[in-house]
Amino acid sequence: MALRRCRADALARLMAPPDESPRETTEAVGAETGFLYRYDDGLRWVPDAGVCFARLYGELDGLAFAADRYELTLTGPLGESRVSGLRRLAREVGAEAARRIDDARQGFARALETAGLPWADDAAAGRIRQHVPFAPGAEQVVQAEGAGELICEERRGYWAVLRDAGVIRRLVVSAGAEGEVRPAALCPVARGELYELLSEADHASFVFARADDAVRAWTEVGFRREPVFAEKDAENYCVLAARLPSLRAAREGLRQRVVHDEPADWWKRLSD
Repeated sequence: MALRRCRADALARLMAPPDESPRETTEAVGAETGFLYRYDDGLRWVPDAGVCFARLYGELDGLAFAADRYELTLTGPLGESRVSGLRRLAREVGAEAARRIDDARQGFARALETAGLPWADDAAAGRIRQHVPFAPGAEQVVQAEGAGELICEERRGYWAVLRDAGVIRRLVVSAGAEGEVRPAALCPVARGELYELLSEADHASFVFARADDAVRAWTEVGFRREPVFAEKDAENYCVLAARLPSLRAAREGLRQRVVHDEPADWWKRLSD
């Protein structure tokens, strides 16, 4: 038991933001045994065998509870996840998660409003969610560009190139612990899909076979860069990649890394 728990704790730490600790850990004794970790930002599941997952409250639709199996089913645009065998705690976890999903939406709405984006109603209603790509309308592209410091000054020239090329097909937006808003543009390019983080200047451009893999993986490794974006395999995450499908898919699908120099030259390398 002690060895199982230590191993599970280590994997859960790799899936959570640095310095964050679970509020509670629950052992599951159903058909698939393991441990469910309840963090402030979401739920993380580490089975004894099989694949792990992290589901953040900001991206979920809700949870369903099956009393006969003590099973929770988590649903949202990023898919469906199940944990069974939680015994009496399943109902408690489900009720808590429902509250936290609503809290996450309201907090996201406030962060967008503070950032100068008129998307608060859409966020509160779940039409725009944290960590979930969406296709912006032309007006939303204009709003994103005009929202204060949402796009950092060093990235505005690159955003303009993407905008003028008409390739800003999707955006994905998250809010940090302090309410800071982090947008990324997902754009088709010659070798796949560009993942372009717009809120930070010290981040290269990355092209993946599927940008969705990188988006999902980033949420499942505590928003650490190295496991997803490092050109070489991150040594501490090799074990996790074997158990986390999103991270494995992102790593295997990484096609290109492009540094930011002159926007026109940068775009040429992405287009060729």
